[in-house]
Order: sequence, then structure tokens, then C-alpha cells
Amino acid sequence: MKKLKILPLLVVLTIFFCNSSVIAQACGQGIFSLEIYTPNGEKELDINYEIFAINRDSLEAIFSQGRNLDKIMSSSYYGYIIQSKQALRIIDTTESGQKEIDNIFNLHIHKDDKQVGKIEDSQVHFNTLELSYNLFLLKLNSNNKEVYIIANFFGGCDRTSVILWNERPQIVWKE
Repeated sequence: MKKLKILPLLVVLTIFFCNSSVIAQACGQGIFSLEIYTPNGEKELDINYEIFAINRDSLEAIFSQGRNLDKIMSSSYYGYIIQSKQALRIIDTTESGQKEIDNIFNLHIHKDDKQVGKIEDSQVHFNTLELSYNLFLLKLNSNNKEVYIIANFFGGCDRTSVILWNERPQIVWKE
């Protein structure tokens, strides 16, 4: 008889201790927003973009000297601008690179995202999955300049990066 009285208490305690260590997701999914402004605060109107897969071996080989790779990895949540000569060396043009791109854009959550497009109203948005972590390269191209950004465009929660589109574009604000 005593065993029957203790059993419910043990069940409750077991459930309590098992559930106390559970960690919930922060968002599940979100939106990565990239906004682009000129130094005088005006919106840049004529910018095209394209997403490329990154060859990880090339990325590590080019940026492994010093702390450059660590800096890129720690900045990849909001984006890290690299030089065009470096960008051209890390683009994955192989079949596996294209498959990585296809896998992203074939997911239902990315049905509205485009690999190639035009930035409208000085903004571009990418849908994200919280637990996804894949670096991609974004090429921004206007009449007179190209900018390459490494980031986890399709992973994480809601966030915004702002680029100051001047002679030497830079990410100036992150939310």
C-alpha cells in the first residue's frame, strides 16, 4: 500500500527533473534583412544580387592566416565583407556547390527567396531556419561597384544588417 502512495510522487519528481534540463528554441525560423543606404541616407536604387555556395577548403586556405578565419566565422551571423579577388577564389562552382544552393532553395521556407534578384526599396530579405548554419557568399552589384559578403543568410533568427554604400561599402549596423 505504501508503494502505491510513493509511486505518484516519484513520477512527478521524475517528470520535474527530466523537464528542467530541456532547452527550447529561440525562434524556430526568422528573417535575415539586409538594408543598403548611401552616406546621405538615401536608398541605393540599382543593385542586383546573387547567392553563391562557398568552397570550404578554399575559404580556410585563404583566410587561415592570423585570425582572419576566426573573424569571418564570428561575424558571419550578420555578414562580413571580403575583397572581390578573395570572393572569386572561394566560390564553389562544382556540382556539389550547385547542389547546396538547390537544397536551400528547394525547401518550402525558401520558396519566396531567390538566388539571383534585384534589391527593391534598398532591402533584401531571406527566410531563415534557426538551427541551420551554412555560409554563403552574396554578391551585390551596381553600375560602378561589386561587394561580396560572407554570411549565414538562411540560418538563425530575425536580424538586420545595414550596409553603408559608399566608395568602400561597410556593414555599419547590426540588430
